[in-house]
Amino acid sequence: QAKHLDAMSESSKPQLQPFAIGEVGEVTNEFCVCSCAWAPSDDNLLAYGAYECVENAGPRQGSLNLATSSAELHVSSSLPLPGVYDVAWTPGAPETSRCVAALASGEVVVCSLEEGPRLEPLFRNGVNSAILTHVDASDPGHLNCCGQDGYIHRYSLEHGLSVIDSFKAHDAEVWFVEALPMEPALLLSGADDRSMAMWDVRTDCSAGPVGKNRLWHEAGPLSVAWHPEGADQFVTGCYDERLRLWDRRNLEQPLSTGPRCGDGTYRVKWYKADLLFVAAMRAGIVICGENLQVLQNHEHGMGSDEENDGIAYGLSIKALKDGNVLGASASFYDKTVQVWNAKRMTEDV
Repeated sequence: QAKHLDAMSESSKPQLQPFAIGEVGEVTNEFCVCSCAWAPSDDNLLAYGAYECVENAGPRQGSLNLATSSAELHVSSSLPLPGVYDVAWTPGAPETSRCVAALASGEVVVCSLEEGPRLEPLFRNGVNSAILTHVDASDPGHLNCCGQDGYIHRYSLEHGLSVIDSFKAHDAEVWFVEALPMEPALLLSGADDRSMAMWDVRTDCSAGPVGKNRLWHEAGPLSVAWHPEGADQFVTGCYDERLRLWDRRNLEQPLSTGPRCGDGTYRVKWYKADLLFVAAMRAGIVICGENLQVLQNHEHGMGSDEENDGIAYGLSIKALKDGNVLGASASFYDKTVQVWNAKRMTEDV
């Protein structure tokens, strides 16, 4: 733990505490936990995915889980699946929203929310057997997912779960693909070859991206978060431990680059316009200001290089009506999911 805290240099050490953070509850899973997502409802329902981290040991095991959070965290259902790498919810009313998961088998599974509450599988489909690393469900009626083989796959939810397109996007493992919120025909992807690419699905994507950058990320870009108030700006997280602010109209260089966060910025979530929450692997949960500087750490997922220690991969936040945040994080090697309250202490950060 000290190793990763000492790595916070270049003025990235916490300077101001914008939140008072308190734990609501924590559960330990049978398998390693790597992703989590709040359901789009007033009920505090959290889906989280897990898989068995055993290399070269045959098919991977895992589960898609549903938990309720009130006075404590309670697991209400667990669905066995061949390794769940990522989870998301489709937009819409709670009764029509679907929980989707990217699987180690190369498949996507779509589940309905039933009484219990529990998740019930509706559809399951895949293009090949390459592990899927990420699924994006933000575009109503469509899913975008990516895999370790460098491919991006697009699905339609109009009649079940059918493949629309599948194309080679990168020459390395693709870590994310996301539709632009205001223009879902445009997709942004990032891969382990240090490249970030923009795709227009109205064209033949197999002919190449409409924009690309492989110069500014010092390692593979891992995640993206769209600005909550500006449709053109976004932030990327990266294995090089930095956040970068971009304008999608100019991918040649970022608008700004933040200091190192202590470890890879694996998941990024934007809270309003002035704060970002980051799952920063062994640096735990990091809160950054609008200048991308580290303001605060939450210890869940903080760890060292020791086996079975914490490492924060999954992150999901809900902005509450009182201006506070209900957060959830997934720590991989110690197999834990934690829910926490972040009470806003100051507006001037």
